[in-house]
Amino acid sequence: MHRARVRFTLARFGEDRSGAVAVIFGLSIFMLGGVVALAVDASRAYSLSQHVAAVLDSAGMAAAKALDSEDVTDTDLQKRAQAYFDSNTLELSVPNVTFTDFRITPDRDKATVKAEVRVHMPTSFAQVIGIPTVDFDKSTLVEYRSKRIELAMVLDVTGSMCTPSCAKLDGLKAAANDVIDALATVADAPGNIRVGVAPYSASLNAGGFAHAVANAVGGDSCVVERSGAGSASESPPGAGSWLGKSSTAANPQYSCPPSPVTPLTDISQGSSRATLKSHVASLSALGGTAGHIGLAWGWYMVSPQWTSIWPGESDPKPYDPERVIKAVILMTDGEFNTSYLASGMNSTDRGVTGSSPAQAIALCGKMKDKKIRIYTVAFQAAGSAETVLRDCASSSENFYTAESASELKNAFRSIADKLTMMRFKQ
Repeated sequence: MHRARVRFTLARFGEDRSGAVAVIFGLSIFMLGGVVALAVDASRAYSLSQHVAAVLDSAGMAAAKALDSEDVTDTDLQKRAQAYFDSNTLELSVPNVTFTDFRITPDRDKATVKAEVRVHMPTSFAQVIGIPTVDFDKSTLVEYRSKRIELAMVLDVTGSMCTPSCAKLDGLKAAANDVIDALATVADAPGNIRVGVAPYSASLNAGGFAHAVANAVGGDSCVVERSGAGSASESPPGAGSWLGKSSTAANPQYSCPPSPVTPLTDISQGSSRATLKSHVASLSALGGTAGHIGLAWGWYMVSPQWTSIWPGESDPKPYDPERVIKAVILMTDGEFNTSYLASGMNSTDRGVTGSSPAQAIALCGKMKDKKIRIYTVAFQAAGSAETVLRDCASSSENFYTAESASELKNAFRSIADKLTMMRFKQ
């Protein structure tokens, strides 16, 4: 009987789970607390990771925007990105977070910047289970494909721009300077956007470049078109392809406008931009309309074949539509009526070989072959002049008419907007 009671008691004890439940419950509570602690800190880490990603994107973009600047080294880009990263991570709400191994890897050929950093976040709750920090790496790849802009404004400064008053010339000055200001707002790095001005009438004033392009000493500083094979080409001036010189004795319609050409100018710099605008503001009107000569100089201004003529800061970049937008604005208020080739001297008929409109059409065709974007603006111009400009433009959308100063300004602003959109289009 006694043995049976002992066996019964032992059996009851073996079946009793109340103590085991307590132990298991205790262990479960501890493990659950650890999971909750991990979940809380993991949530904090995730939020921090998102914030760091945004800061990395911005720091990488700050560096990427300077990739096109030839005078900026990789070390400069690292410093630029580091400064941006440091200033923005100061705003983090998570205390005692530290960052190490911040670095960027620029790839100028692909226009990308990779930004990386290691993040160390002290835990708030997970420390109770022996996890003092959450460490993770974060990286981003930023692509910024902004294009350079080289724009030549070929502006009509013929006598009709001041007849009977100079209202048209004043409207042109305002429109041209508005383009400079509009493009300056997106000039995010030195040298990325450069603008030149080629004022023309019966000839073009080459200013200090006259001897280099015409190989002539003495007389005025104005030049006319080339004859022969070079008349509709971008070939640099030299033996067999010098720019022409003329006089009223050779052509009664000859005159030399007082305003000289201004090569590509960096408009991201306030001082150079002001100088360019001052040049535009000083334009004066005189003489007939040799539109083809002005157009040719618009090409010369953006042609890499003319690098030996222009100073270093105005040196045109190689043809590369993926990296450089080369554009010319050709504006006139009348028919092209002055040329210096015997076959078509002073004819306004585009069907006559050597006439100013015929030469202009030939030049436009060659420029389009080089992917130069040609925008044309007819300002209170006759129908025949509009036809030439329409055919010269790169497309129908690039041809504008204007009957007032406000319409002229709107046309020029539209061109600036198009160039800006193309600059950032991927």
